[in-house]
Order: sequence, then C-alpha cells, then structure tokens
Amino acid sequence: MEVQSFWTMRSLEDTYQTKQSNTLNKTETQMKHLLKFLNMEHNKKMKRMEETLENFQVSKRYQHNILEEELKKLQKEEVQLKTGISTPQQENHCLNETLQEVQQKLPELHGQVEEHKHSKESTEVC
Repeated sequence: MEVQSFWTMRSLEDTYQTKQSNTLNKTETQMKHLLKFLNMEHNKKMKRMEETLENFQVSKRYQHNILEEELKKLQKEEVQLKTGISTPQQENHCLNETLQEVQQKLPELHGQVEEHKHSKESTEVC
C-alpha cells in the first residue's frame, strides 16, 4: 500500500509538473507575442514621431527662408528710404545755406536800393 501510495503521489507530482510546465510554456509564448506586438507598436509610434519631427523641421526651414527673404527685402527698402531721405536733406541743407547767404546780403541790397533811389531823385531834381 505504501508503494502504491508512493506511485500515486509520484504520478500526481508528474501530472502537476507537466501542467505547470505547459502553463509556463503557454505564458512564455503569450509574453513573446505580447513583446513582439509591443515592439511593433513602439516602432510604428517612433516612425510617426520621426515623420512629425521631419515635417516640423521642413516647416521651420521654410518659415526661416521666408523670414530671411523678408528681412533682405526690408533691408533693401531701408537703404532706399535712407537714400531717398538723404537726397532731400542735402537739397534742404543747400537751400538753407543759400537762404542764409541771401539774408546776410539783404541789408546790403536794401542799402543799395535806397542809394539808387536817392541818386535817381537827385538826378531828376537837377
């Protein structure tokens, strides 16, 4: 009876170990599939992130180029405006100098006109 009990226990133990091994193998297979699935999902998401980053960089370069072109355009306009302002300023300066010269000569010219009037009146009276 003891021997039969031993073999029964041994048979139960073998059955339990077989079930445990099968369960472990099944769980391991499921984990491998899950890991493979997760890796595929991770790779898909990484690819989408890389594409998004690439699109962002392309957009950023495009905007940078547009801003550089606009900056160059504004710099050209600034030079043109400075040149355009410079010419009238130079003309205004020349005109101011001429005006000052004329204003300085004006009293002298008034004196000459007065002398001319007096000399004309003197010649007419005689």
